Amino acid sequence: MKGARRLRKLLEALALFGLDPENLPEPGPVPEGGWGQLAHVIRTDEPLRTEPADLQRFHDYLWQAGAAAARELWEQLKPDGPLLDLGGGAGAYSAAFPGEATVVDMPEVLKLSKTQAKLLALNILNTSEYPNEQGVVLLANVLHLFGESDCAAIVRKATAALKRGGILVVKDLDSATPQGVLFALNMALFTKDGDVHDPQTVRSWMLESGLGEPRRLRLQTSPESLVLVGRKP
Repeated sequence: MKGARRLRKLLEALALFGLDPENLPEPGPVPEGGWGQLAHVIRTDEPLRTEPADLQRFHDYLWQAGAAAARELWEQLKPDGPLLDLGGGAGAYSAAFPGEATVVDMPEVLKLSKTQAKLLALNILNTSEYPNEQGVVLLANVLHLFGESDCAAIVRKATAALKRGGILVVKDLDSATPQGVLFALNMALFTKDGDVHDPQTVRSWMLESGLGEPRRLRLQTSPESLVLVGRKP
């Protein structure tokens, strides 16, 4: 059925928050008018386009919202670098990293960077491999932009970029939380195949890439988050 995935995400949100779409809270910086076009998106099965101003607003939000979680994450892990921050956007996690860091993202996004880390313009989906010998590779708020097959490929390339003993850190929303359900609807609106993937699926991608058994971290500053850490043997 055309639009079935997008419709399912709407029904999941309505089941959680009530049957009136007007009662749905908007998660984060939704582009103006986005939720008012739910019916159009489901009918056409095509994501909405965003404007440059939306991109700026979104990454400003991520910079502010991610600062405390980034500090807590690195304090818990005490990692050895260097860090490769894939899809790092404005660079909140790289800015807080205690060592050498490189932010990888699209050129138009890197223009919005607020960090002093190195910047590397790459399309993480279409690039065949990432710079290797990394101590840490981070996928923070990235996998929800893509469908399952693309996520599995990104995780494989991220693992290949690690040196022996290095760690892959995946941070995203937890699909079991209200925030995760709402953000999955947001992804249905604004991406082709994006979704908030459940923890077991993310774990399976990490194991299939060759990492050891992932462990889950809990962040007090971001209790709605899923954080999985896997080490390369």
